[in-house]
Amino acid sequence: MKQDVTIDLQISKSKISTIYNPFDFNEINRLQNEPIESEMEQLLDSGKINFCNIARIESYKKQDLLLEYFAEYQKKSQNAFLFFI
Repeated sequence: MKQDVTIDLQISKSKISTIYNPFDFNEINRLQNEPIESEMEQLLDSGKINFCNIARIESYKKQDLLLEYFAEYQKKSQNAFLFFI
């Protein structure tokens, strides 16, 4: 990929740094086989409706609107949950 960038954007290789993925995928794969803690299992119960927002908290992302709309939705559906990750 570094070579592609240097060619496509005509940037010197010395000005490009590689930042490797910080996640330990071996650990993630190991954890996927472990049971979920009971509290989390209750939250993720199949009878519940879960909404998940995965984003930085920034004003331009309009999470305030998400909260407003979710509050309205939750009035109709008591088994709905909103998670911010």
